[in-house]
Amino acid sequence: MNAELAKAVRTADVTQKFVEQIHLELLASSPEEFADFHKTDQER
Repeated sequence: MNAELAKAVRTADVTQKFVEQIHLELLASSPEEFADFHKTDQER
């Protein structure tokens, strides 16, 4: 499921809609990359 969502998020039209409508740039990553990011962020 993560792979399919990441694939959709990386498409230009989806990315553009998020930026234009809610001023949010999405970053698609693997569950492991997100866990590493979260751990690092919590240690701050």
